[in-house]
Formats: sequence, structure tokens, C-alpha cells
Amino acid sequence: MLIYPFRGILYNKKKIKDFKNVYSPPYDIISNVQQDEYYKKSPYNVIRLELNKKTEADNEQDNIYTRAAGFLKEWLGEGILKLDDKPTIYVYGQSFKHNKKIRHTLGFIAAAKIEQSRHSQVRPHEMTFKAPKEDREKVLDIVKANLSCIYTLVEDNGLKINKLLRSASRVKPFIDVKIDDVRHRIWKVQGSSVIKTVQKLMSFKKVFIADGHHRYEAAANFRDKMAGLEKNFSDKSPYNYIMMYFTSMEDKNLTILATHRVVKDFNVGAIHELPLHFDVVPVSNKKKMFEMLDKYFGKEHVFGMYYNGKFSVLKLKNNVGADLCVCPTQGDHRGSPLLDVSILHDLILNNVHDIFYTRDPNEAIGLIDKKEYKTAFFLNPTLATQIKDISLAGGKMPHKSTYFYPKLLTGLVMRKL
Repeated sequence: MLIYPFRGILYNKKKIKDFKNVYSPPYDIISNVQQDEYYKKSPYNVIRLELNKKTEADNEQDNIYTRAAGFLKEWLGEGILKLDDKPTIYVYGQSFKHNKKIRHTLGFIAAAKIEQSRHSQVRPHEMTFKAPKEDREKVLDIVKANLSCIYTLVEDNGLKINKLLRSASRVKPFIDVKIDDVRHRIWKVQGSSVIKTVQKLMSFKKVFIADGHHRYEAAANFRDKMAGLEKNFSDKSPYNYIMMYFTSMEDKNLTILATHRVVKDFNVGAIHELPLHFDVVPVSNKKKMFEMLDKYFGKEHVFGMYYNGKFSVLKLKNNVGADLCVCPTQGDHRGSPLLDVSILHDLILNNVHDIFYTRDPNEAIGLIDKKEYKTAFFLNPTLATQIKDISLAGGKMPHKSTYFYPKLLTGLVMRKL
């Protein structure tokens, strides 16, 4: 993986009084209501660039992309945003509480080369869809900027990269902001020796996309388009690169949350068929259910279930697991690991279409108690090593298999094309 420092676009401390009001989460987890809220926070909130509001009067000359491009040009002209004076690698730290413990993660932001074979160094694990890719490609084409990072995992045996970042983060950060109980910090690394060391450590590595599959594919598509349009297109063209965040796969603070499934059309007959594939163990309450899930995490394939006011744990029978060495949802990829989420969809939710996804167990249980849905299924999180193995095998995970927490803030650092 070839990575390079770049002159990032950052909000100007002299112009912005409270940084909490100008950042936003990634565009693809923002609802319409939240979009309105971020618009109200500040006239300079990055939402106007990343997820501009549609209007009934939108046309080819005036639309969400042209307005975003206008705001970017205007804010740079007014000094609201500033282009860094030197090529920089940006160390990005997040501090947060999970399971009653404080965690600290570190990664870095750099410009990454999109190789001619787009997946030779950057490995995906999710299916992508045409409309979101076209949307993000228009951002690149019209706004001419990387507004948010592709979130990637890198194998970091011995945590060499992680230790280097921790050393670089011992000074006062350039940005230090706390939003929704997560502290976000940015340190600038501009010394050539440190940058060269990071480049050397990264040079023979593959990376694995955690978040940002559509943005990466859009950037690769746009690179191919520009290569066909520009006569002097070369390896140094800015379209050959994309802004990425890299974090160590081996960091114990890396946090992946489970996304639970709540379904409507799950009948008594389907319940009676569960013992064909699973040992069904009744438990007295939610606490006992999650204790069992935790006990088998990473060892056995288990799910929690809430149906008709009762909790159960479903444990995959050994002979069934042997038959499922290749999961239909992952494609026919020998050597792919057997994932809990794939088993759930292949054996239980195969013909179920109305699925509500939530990371909050209490929300799932509440929907059942209110008779809005029939059954809730609870999962353990996917492991980072499973993501790597699926990616290397060329497999694809089911929808909403992973949720990396916390999400990266949009607007901390941007990259102009």
C-alpha cells in the first residue's frame, strides 16, 4: 500500500469558535431529521458539503453537488477553511467508554494510491450498489474533494505502526473536541523521517475496508473516468489517490458492535423448525441470554432470541456447521470462515424481507413487546480477523454485518483534488 502525506483542508481556529458545531458523522448514517439538526448547528457545518439538502427547484445548474462545491470555494476564500502549508500525515485518536471501560484508539490519515487493479491492495467485504456509488462519484466530479475518510484496517504485527503513532501523539493535539461522549484528537506529523518510516511500514501491506466501500469504488471509477478524459493523465494525478484512515487490526481497543435483527414475518412453524439446526436453550432473562452469548463468543456459533415474551439461546449443532463450510450469502469461496451473521441469514432469515436493524437490545425487545414485530435475534460482534479472512477469500458479508465504533468525524480533515 503506497501512502503519502498531503496538504489537508481544516477548519480555521481563528474563524470557528466551537468546533463541535462544524463536524458531522459520516453521511450514510445521517437521517433527514439529523441533517436538519446539523444545518442548524452552524452556517459552516460540513453537512453542507458532505450531504447538502435537496430542494424542489434542483436542476443541472443548481443542485446538492453544485451548492456543496460553492460552499467549499466560498469557505476557503473567506478563510473559514484553510489549506495546510505542508504535506502532512494526520494522527487521529478517539477516546470513548465501552462496556464501562475507557478505550483509546489511534490511526492515521493519509492519501492512498488506488492501484490499477483496485482490489489488489484494498480488500472489500461488502456488496456495493449503483446509486450510492454514482452519488459519491458526483461529489468527486463536482465538489472536487475527499470530504471524509475511507476507514481501513491494517495488519500491524508487533503494533509497530501503533507505537509510532502513540509516540507522535505525546504532544498537544492540533484539534481536541468532544462530541457525543467521544473525544476526537488530531496531531500533525510533518517531519520527513517519521513519514518515511510510516511509508516503509505500509509499503508491503494490504488494507481491509471497515467503512466506506461505496466511496472507495466511486473513487476508483472516477479515476478510471479521468484517465480516459485527460491527455496528460499520469501516476501523479490527484485522481489516483484517496484519503484514508488506517488503524491497527491488532489494537485491542478496536471496537466492533453487533447489529441485531428484528423481524415481522416469523411464524410458529419457523420456530418449530429451529431444533433441526440448533440446540434451543431457554433462559430466564436478557442478562442470562447475553451472558451465554459472551461465554461462546469466538468459540461457538450462538444467537439470542426473544419470541412470545421468552428468551432463548440458539447454538448451532456441530453436524450442521460441517455442512455449512461455504455460506450462500458469502458466495462460493472455499476457505471463507463461517460467520454468525451468515448462518442467521442462511438458516433462519433466508426468506425474511421485513427486517429492522438495531444495535440497542432494549429497542429490539420493546418492538416485540409492543407487538410491532414478532421475533428479535441477537448476535455477537464480527471479529476483525473474520473480516480479513472473508476479504482475502473474496467473499462478501450480509448487509449490516459490522459496525465500527466510534464513527470517524467528517470535517476534521479534508483533501482537495
